[in-house]
Amino acid sequence: MVSHQRIREMPIDQQVKAQLFKARVVATDDIARLVPSISRNELFEYLQQCAHLVQGVWVFQSEFLYHDLTAAHSITPGKLDEHRADMWRCARDLALCLLDAGRTVTRSLLTRCFQINSRDAEEILSSFAVPGNRSWKLRITPDPLFLESKLYTYRSFAKPMVDVHTLRQSRAMSDGGMRR
Repeated sequence: MVSHQRIREMPIDQQVKAQLFKARVVATDDIARLVPSISRNELFEYLQQCAHLVQGVWVFQSEFLYHDLTAAHSITPGKLDEHRADMWRCARDLALCLLDAGRTVTRSLLTRCFQINSRDAEEILSSFAVPGNRSWKLRITPDPLFLESKLYTYRSFAKPMVDVHTLRQSRAMSDGGMRR
């Protein structure tokens, strides 16, 4: 983990990304305190490059995670598995979208949708959430007031989900047609 002192020495865009990487989930006021040298508008521009806004708090984008996943059942030690990593990122994005929409997210849902094991589903969910009463919830308190504030200038989470949908469609097409 990179120290706060080392992060402060980085260019501003990398400071925002590094702080988000450390926290994984952060409220706007908290990230503004961690990177105090820029305006809120500049902060929002940097946040849009590396975070999703979910229930009024910023969550580190999945595309920056899981690039070092090893193959689950490989006999070659250290062999990276990009397909598995991509599946984890898609599972995480789906869970984030469902949470943002106020839907229930469970390990079971991810295991069924993505054919991953329960331990992998828990690791994915743990990157931004904590277990609640029979479902998972964001690890910090949502901030719905931020979404109603004048400071809020970020578009909704719908665009990344379109990208996930497009990715799943293109995979289905490359597998020989649409699956039902």
